[in-house]
Amino acid sequence: MKRPYGLFDMDGTLLDSMPFWMSLDHSYLVTHGLEYTEEIQRVTEKLRLRDVLAWYHEELGLGDSPESMVIDCFAIMLRHYTQDIKVKEGVIPYLDALQAAGVKMAVVTASPLVLAVPALERHGLEKYFAEIISIDDVGVSKTEPVIYDEALRLLGGSSREEAVVYEDATYSLRTAYQAGYFTVLVDDAFYLPSRKEALLYARHHVKFLEAAEALKIHGALD
Repeated sequence: MKRPYGLFDMDGTLLDSMPFWMSLDHSYLVTHGLEYTEEIQRVTEKLRLRDVLAWYHEELGLGDSPESMVIDCFAIMLRHYTQDIKVKEGVIPYLDALQAAGVKMAVVTASPLVLAVPALERHGLEKYFAEIISIDDVGVSKTEPVIYDEALRLLGGSSREEAVVYEDATYSLRTAYQAGYFTVLVDDAFYLPSRKEALLYARHHVKFLEAAEALKIHGALD
């Protein structure tokens, strides 16, 4: 097998969770009895979550601190992960096919493990992965290939060419592609507007994961 390792993003790739992340700042206001107005949206729509919460704290007087507000938001997301968020189409049969073929797999996520592990356990997905790694563990975002390299190392791999990286986000695909990994773009509605750019960094593109393609992608049928 050419590529015996699989590195999977979680949000938007394995789980249909991006809509919940994208509406999190809105949900935070609603839970505190405030309306998410057009003005608030205009000011905050291009900010990162931590920056949005800092603005809420400074301008709206919410929360004891931005840090405590992040904890509150994680509590909201934990509830969504354990009650609402579903596995994306085709994921379980795809992982079954790779596991049966002996592919070693890891989750490489931007979400903290306090959210990722319960999210995966809810759907029984943790059994497929030898490692679950967050960017918090490596101290660097997916703008650098550190998390992919660490996952590959922990799985026992030594060459980036041996691993397939599955991502939905353009910037993550770019990072993995430029580092020399075999990249698979998994469509997610949130990133459809940037699909054209994402395709520049995808060695393979799927609308959803199909078990019939799993072994081909990993080079088992070459």
